[in-house]
Amino acid sequence: MRPCNLPVCMQFSAHYHQVLIMKNVIRTSWRDAATLIVLSRKKPAIASRQGVNYDILFQTRTASASFANSVVFPGGVSEPVDASEDWLRLFKAFGFDQSHFEAFHRPGAPATPIFQDNPVKRHISLRITAIRETFEELGLLLCCKQHQKDRSSPWACVLPIADISKNPSELLNLCKEYQCYPDIWALHYWSNWLTPTHFPKRFDAAFFITALEDKPECLDFNAEVAHVQVREFLYSLNPYGRFTIVCPNIIRHNVLFFIIFICHKVIYFTLKELFSSELLFNLT
Repeated sequence: MRPCNLPVCMQFSAHYHQVLIMKNVIRTSWRDAATLIVLSRKKPAIASRQGVNYDILFQTRTASASFANSVVFPGGVSEPVDASEDWLRLFKAFGFDQSHFEAFHRPGAPATPIFQDNPVKRHISLRITAIRETFEELGLLLCCKQHQKDRSSPWACVLPIADISKNPSELLNLCKEYQCYPDIWALHYWSNWLTPTHFPKRFDAAFFITALEDKPECLDFNAEVAHVQVREFLYSLNPYGRFTIVCPNIIRHNVLFFIIFICHKVIYFTLKELFSSELLFNLT
């Protein structure tokens, strides 16, 4: 067959070729990852003077860890086990079916690059990545024992289990042993960011938001974490010091507060839809 030389066809072909090149560059230069923004409702649930009635969990990396001394949200690299079919069988044992999986992505809806190959499956596996990495880093296990028909609360389930392992496959075994499942329906997609190219370790990270009814206590964080704080965003940062915050893009101090405003606006609208008046952020 002779190639089509019509201008429209040529333009489409060139655009499609560029998309394929970009996707290939991202796959080879950035590793798939997932990050979890963990919010907790203040007790009592009264907004502060800034109009915030929830806290955000941050962790500070150690000097020897990747992104050393940076303030980050929990998260990390995806592993093959996160996409295992065994997870689907586990979820189905608790009453979840295909319709619950497909709720993560409507057919025909646009998908950001990290989800494009198989949006539903990728939404499931990346949520599992976020939950697994949060457990490995902080000892905070967002897993649930409730059957699907008994689920009613929008808050994420937290199980007090301290059996932390660095082997990614152990989360699946742990869930089978304790008869629970990762609470992926309590995670809500927020954004998809790339680490800047000048960093030696680069990640194509899906960001998710989840909310806890109570502030997490007695976190058992690993050797890569120097410090954990659960506070209002602005009060967690020292306005006079020099620091770096990773989201995972590195954000320097002189543009930090612009990013804080943007992040809070997006988080606010996400929370307003999910939790109504339970979690608030005053935009005025």
